[in-house]
Amino acid sequence: MHSITKKTFREALAKLRAAVTSADVIAIDTELSGLHRTASEQAQPADSPQTRFDKLRASAQAFAVLQFGVATFTWDATIGKYIARAFNFPIFPHQGKSVFGLNRRFLVEAGAIDFLAANSFSFDDTFRNGIPYVRYDEERDARARIAALEDTTASSIPIDDSNREFVETSMSQVDAWLKDTASESVSIAAENAFKKRLIHQEIRIRHNHRLSTKSRGRDVVVAKNTEAEREKALSGQDDQKTKLVAELEYLVGFRHVIEAISKSNKPVVGHNMYLDLCQTIQTFCFELPETVDEFKSQCHTIFPVIFDTKLIANSDPLMQKYVTNSALQELVSQLAQASFVSPDIFMHPDFTNYASASGEEKFHEAAYDAYITGASFLKMMHRIAEIPPGQRLNLELAANGAVVEGDSSEAAIRAHLMRFANKLNVMRSDEPVLNLIGAEVDRSHILHVSNFPTTWKTHTILALCHTHVGHSFVRWIDATSCYVAVSDRARVTAEAVGGIRAAVDARRVEEGGTLGEVRVLTHAEFLALESGNSSGTKRARTPRAAGETAEDGEIDEEDDDAVAAPVHDAKRARLAQEEVS
Repeated sequence: MHSITKKTFREALAKLRAAVTSADVIAIDTELSGLHRTASEQAQPADSPQTRFDKLRASAQAFAVLQFGVATFTWDATIGKYIARAFNFPIFPHQGKSVFGLNRRFLVEAGAIDFLAANSFSFDDTFRNGIPYVRYDEERDARARIAALEDTTASSIPIDDSNREFVETSMSQVDAWLKDTASESVSIAAENAFKKRLIHQEIRIRHNHRLSTKSRGRDVVVAKNTEAEREKALSGQDDQKTKLVAELEYLVGFRHVIEAISKSNKPVVGHNMYLDLCQTIQTFCFELPETVDEFKSQCHTIFPVIFDTKLIANSDPLMQKYVTNSALQELVSQLAQASFVSPDIFMHPDFTNYASASGEEKFHEAAYDAYITGASFLKMMHRIAEIPPGQRLNLELAANGAVVEGDSSEAAIRAHLMRFANKLNVMRSDEPVLNLIGAEVDRSHILHVSNFPTTWKTHTILALCHTHVGHSFVRWIDATSCYVAVSDRARVTAEAVGGIRAAVDARRVEEGGTLGEVRVLTHAEFLALESGNSSGTKRARTPRAAGETAEDGEIDEEDDDAVAAPVHDAKRARLAQEEVS
């Protein structure tokens, strides 16, 4: 569909629901207002799963979704092709009436805006025509506020002597106003909510709904009702509340899209989608929980089957033969080669023809990125599962509890799907996978080395470690500290760590330093030290000297994947003037 706006959203929603219902797979993508509030929230290779989630949670709570893309892919057996439909939704958190309490705030990162502007992002669509949204908890709270508004049909309150003069004086003001036909309304001052309630009551009783009342600050505004308004009031309808509820239901807006995707139980695909999922849940569903385990459960409940195309491209042995750069734009280019001609994907004529060979590439338009993500998923999985041309990949086999009876080919396909189902790519991590339905990863192969001289280089660290633990990689933190990821975790024993410490001490003494000056910690020791550091401050990485390049065994700052997989790659950092892949 072309240019979905808040005015055309209902029509688009009906088409999306139909597309989701018939889809084999659904791909999503987001464009955001920023990534990191501070440098300390950027990913570090030895982040524990909880630490990494804390950083992504902080990002999702601070920044906004500006655009959300959905692409559906439906197998058409009559032509042996997938039919694609792509929806591009501009998003904006409209406030609505102040009683709703929805005047939300979000941060904007200058680099993010520069990057999006450079990629022809339409901010006018977002801020003028963006589709509103209200989370479940926000809707509940807003409905409670509406219900708490003054009930003008409530039982009468007896007027005691202490309030009688106030009431009569107020009613005299109203009578005087009624004689002045030039004025449309009159404001009655009331010093507290109880006195406002008395005014609402007495106007209703004495004027039999010919007048309306509305609280405004410390005043009650009295105005004349039309006959139609009076008839509604006499029939017992609370028109104000009815209108407020209707407006609130309109503001729920884009959440209906997420509900449709969730209720379909269809596989949801994204590229490097950990942050996309955090943003989707935080923005449109619920406040993100505090722990990564709770997040995994929450995410799996909302989206029962998830596939991350970056994880597939990085981890499958067959894909590694073809894919040397898993950034989304590069992935699409590499999958355009002859080995990935199947399956055929045809764009439905009612939708922007992203599938056309002559069509314009629109990277960083959310719908386009969702489309190429879904297409990449189908191409990779058809190749991995060896699906013959013209045949459908049965993604129902990835569903929880799917049973395969007697068909060895389906058992093989399910085995391939389950290798990737519900696993998220984790960027810049020694363990680049978050299993949504599995246990946390083991980081016992990570060492933390610090307080060494600035003259030490990557080869210095590797040489000191190699005799004791074999092959390893270095990820610099700053000029005097780094992480060392050992390829064979079985070699990280107490004896080996002691050997590294002895080698480090010998080197420092030789250089004129002291014993114990350089600190070598296991990952468990490092985490214990970090948890006891009340300052929580972290040092910034000191850049290399001019002309100094990354060495073999060093994970460059521009490297995409984990310490354990040193493949030089473009990063998913679209909002930091790098590509969010």
